[in-house]
Parts: sequence; structure tokens; C-alpha cells
Amino acid sequence: MQKSEQRLRKLLLSAISLGLEFKFGLEGLQLLSEIRALDNINRLEAIYNAILTAKTLEDLRQLC
Repeated sequence: MQKSEQRLRKLLLSAISLGLEFKFGLEGLQLLSEIRALDNINRLEAIYNAILTAKTLEDLRQLC
């Protein structure tokens, strides 16, 4: 993974973490360990974009 991809991954993980906590509280942060295991930038972007419209954590888990 290139440095620019690593930086983007780090930023996406931070944004996802914030979004999960804001929308789902501490329960949302439990999903973060699964998300952190992902290296695919496109998948992380999909999760980030889905946080606003997701109704449940299961909606997001399906993207992992």
C-alpha cells in the first residue's frame, strides 16, 4: 500500500469512527474492529458513504 493510500485509509477510518459513534453510540464502535481489518480503500469509502443512510449496524456490517 502506498503512503498516499495509507493516509487516505487512516482518514477514512477516523471519519468512519466518528460517524459510527455519532449515529450509533458505543454500539457502533464495536463494528470498528471489523472495519479496521479492511485494506480495500473502495470498501472503506463505501462504508463511509453508507453511514448517513444506514438504518442499522447490520446494514453497514454487510459492506465489510
